[in-house]
Amino acid sequence: MSFAILSDGPDAVTVSLDGYRLPLRGHCIDELVEACSLLLGALRHGETAVTDAELRAQLPDVAPGALLHAWMFPCFMVRMPVIVFAVDEAQAAIYTRTLSEETGMPLVVLPDRDIESAVMVPTATVIEEVSAFLARFTQARDS
Repeated sequence: MSFAILSDGPDAVTVSLDGYRLPLRGHCIDELVEACSLLLGALRHGETAVTDAELRAQLPDVAPGALLHAWMFPCFMVRMPVIVFAVDEAQAAIYTRTLSEETGMPLVVLPDRDIESAVMVPTATVIEEVSAFLARFTQARDS
């Protein structure tokens, strides 16, 4: 599978996308849970945060009708990872980027972390993986 959210133990998760790996611990997992919930809501209702539309200028190859949604992880504080989902019906183009510390804070591709091109994943796979992660997280939290 090209997109997965892997549980690496009780307090560790890794977002995996075609060789890209984003390990998360502690508060970053809480941010992922919130991001997953917001992504599912956006896919169900077709609405995203106002700021997500601003991403279109930084990702010029996104389909005009695609729904944009970003996962941001402020827990990193510097070199903040950003995962952008551009969903065009049955396919999701997933971009991995880093929020630059430069003026205007543009999204950049870090050669040691990010993937230059979007990775295409069926939207159904994204929904299944995100839903499964949330179910595992909820079950672990409640037990």
